Amino acid sequence: MIENKTFLVCILFFILLAVGMQDVYAQDNDGDSVPDSTDIDDDNDGILDINEDNGCNGDISYEFYDLSPSGNTVDNIPTSGALATGVINTFDVDFLQNLVDPGDTNDFSIRYTGTIFIDTNDTYTFFTSSDDGSKLFIDGIEVVDNDGAHGVRERSGSIFLTTGFYSIEVLFFERGGGEFLSVEYESTSISKTSLPFTIISSNTVCDFDGDTIPNRLDLDSDNDGISDNVEAQSTLTYLPPSNIDSDLNGLDDAYEVSPGSGEGISLVNTRAGTNFDFSNLDSDSDGLSDEIEAGHTLLNIDSDVDGLDDAIDTTNTPLPGGLPDYSDPNGTINNPSSLPNIQNISNPEVDYRDNSIDSDNDGISDDVDVDDDNDGILDTNEFIGCVGEVNYEFYDLSPSGNTVDNIPTSGALATGLINTFDVDFLQNLVDPGDTDNFSIRYTGIILIDTDDTYTFFTSSDDGSKLFIDGIEVVDNDGAHGVRERSGSIFLTTGFYSIEVLFFERGGGEFLSVEYESTSISKTSLPFTILYPTSECDSDGDLIPNRLDLDSDNDGCNDSNEAYGLLSVDSDGDGIFGTGTPSINPDGSVVGAPYTIPVDSNSNSIADFIEFSGGVITISSQPVDVITCLGCSASFSVTTTGNTFQWQFFDGTDWVNLTNTAPYSGTDTNTLAITNADAGLNGLRYRVIVSNGGTICAVLSEEVTLTLRVTSVITNRRITKRINRN
Repeated sequence: MIENKTFLVCILFFILLAVGMQDVYAQDNDGDSVPDSTDIDDDNDGILDINEDNGCNGDISYEFYDLSPSGNTVDNIPTSGALATGVINTFDVDFLQNLVDPGDTNDFSIRYTGTIFIDTNDTYTFFTSSDDGSKLFIDGIEVVDNDGAHGVRERSGSIFLTTGFYSIEVLFFERGGGEFLSVEYESTSISKTSLPFTIISSNTVCDFDGDTIPNRLDLDSDNDGISDNVEAQSTLTYLPPSNIDSDLNGLDDAYEVSPGSGEGISLVNTRAGTNFDFSNLDSDSDGLSDEIEAGHTLLNIDSDVDGLDDAIDTTNTPLPGGLPDYSDPNGTINNPSSLPNIQNISNPEVDYRDNSIDSDNDGISDDVDVDDDNDGILDTNEFIGCVGEVNYEFYDLSPSGNTVDNIPTSGALATGLINTFDVDFLQNLVDPGDTDNFSIRYTGIILIDTDDTYTFFTSSDDGSKLFIDGIEVVDNDGAHGVRERSGSIFLTTGFYSIEVLFFERGGGEFLSVEYESTSISKTSLPFTILYPTSECDSDGDLIPNRLDLDSDNDGCNDSNEAYGLLSVDSDGDGIFGTGTPSINPDGSVVGAPYTIPVDSNSNSIADFIEFSGGVITISSQPVDVITCLGCSASFSVTTTGNTFQWQFFDGTDWVNLTNTAPYSGTDTNTLAITNADAGLNGLRYRVIVSNGGTICAVLSEEVTLTLRVTSVITNRRITKRINRN
């Protein structure tokens, strides 16, 4: 009887265990009748789980112990008492040892732990090559055993893995002598290669907004009030879910080319070089959060724990069992185009994705407009005067992991502007004598004047990278001697951000940057097309030249100075022509010739950005003069100007005076008249005051010369002439 009871208990145990395991493997978070184990979109938002967990990759956790384990086996590496812990993006044990315990190169152990993403069902072979011992585990299963005290040797093991995330652990110890570790893998479609950190993460789950809900289960992964389903798609081509999954793969049919094809939403990234919009709190990088620009006021309450704030969630009541309700993944935003678009109504894109501003209100956004202030000067020409330098940040250290990706963003030893990529020159300038272990970030703006495919090159010792508008074009990273790498990108005419990163770890140091196109032979990248990252502001008034109607603050509008004619801006409003101009589709003013700006003194500085003494004022105007025939007279002004031209009115036009009798001082602040004859009586005068180098001038008030005729008095044959005053 006891045996029967024991047998029944065992049967019951295994039944309960099976039911429990079934519950685990049948977990269905989004309630779409597809268990998470086979569901490629666990929250029904149209974004593949693999894409929602992307972005947390690139490093692995480590524990560093300042001892070698007993028994010469990694199995005895401690689990507490580490000398150092953290994350790292390399399996280079020498690098980690030098980082946390420099000088002590023997007797240490390391435990690396993280998550690995497998994107294809296949049999994978993993390799470790080590001195001394190492092992590799996938989901707790020992795959590679390369344990023991030994010199460099390789061991491998294979395991079949389906698409998904797995824990990975690599154990290593060093007892004496040399030390080395490398980790590689291969499959039927992957040739043997170093295990890439692009598929490794130190995080067990990817949770961008830190709300403890993994992205793959979070309907708003960045917690900005715009659901992932909306933010992952284009505003103008938004496709709502169909709530049909005919192939039962967990992905709504609306986001597949055909049932079962499994593409998912093609993720939108408004600003290259930043996170995808669904995981970016400021999608357009304009300094205003998406939450604010979308016009949301969030409650900071998520009743059903689906990641979407109750203010946006239309289904925020938990399902039976307390499960989240994923049935309406877009929430209240059924039409993304209905979100605020008040920043630039000429652009149909909504504000949270629109960093384009229409500064001159001509209906053409600044990112398209070739003349942002309608002054008749191309924005490219308004950068003139700032060309020839880039910004730099110099750090007195080499980055961790031998990669420029880890160059700091704060704490620079020196910052400034420079007109060369010669790293020796900069190092000697800011840190003379210390020639090893430094990093440099160069940032600026590059002007492209022709639509073309451009190839950029960096030659460096050690690592370097080059980015255009945040896009990595050249990867020449790592610790190495002088070598060249290149990359190509198609660029249309316009301005782009450029960033060059460089580090030097030891030995020699070198950097050169070159480019070529179909019309440009390979040559050093010229600083004549490079500008600092800040806007060009010639007069320092915090208004960039492209938006400043008087870029040199000399009181003379740019439009007049650029063309050398006072008639260009005849109404004095700073805009080309008279009144509100007509605008071409590219933002240029209809009728403006956009010629090269005038440089009247040929000093290579255009007049409109060359300060010539400041705003002209006349503090003391000339006054009318009454004098006698044959007498002298004068008119004077007191002014900040330094160039003068006196004129008289001949009844039709104002005529310039010359230093010819009876006039002198016609080009000074005082006009002198001697032996005034009757022909001057009643003439009007004025002076044009200017500063050298500017077409603009100030006119004085008009004044009149009045001559009193003399009277003749005869008495006893004596004639006298007297002045009538």
